[in-house]
Amino acid sequence: MKQIKFFRAWAIFFVAAFFLGFFLGAVCGGILGLVCNAMGIPLEEYALLLSAISWISGAIPSYFCFVWAVKKYLIPQVVKQVEHDSALKEGFRSF
Repeated sequence: MKQIKFFRAWAIFFVAAFFLGFFLGAVCGGILGLVCNAMGIPLEEYALLLSAISWISGAIPSYFCFVWAVKKYLIPQVVKQVEHDSALKEGFRSF
């Protein structure tokens, strides 16, 4: 299997995970920040919580994008390669 196929799957995963993770992390972090700010909590007190929630909410779409990229782009290529290799072995065994 050629390296370009791995690179294509990685690039699609990276771009999709980056944008989805960034968007979801920003939305969750923004909502939490608004709630904490409305409650009068100083930023220094909830900054770590805000960072953790934003990071976790950004990691979730990253995982699902990874699973999607592997299933859509890598597994079919690996199956083709295995089928091709097993067909070659069967051809050599017939001699």
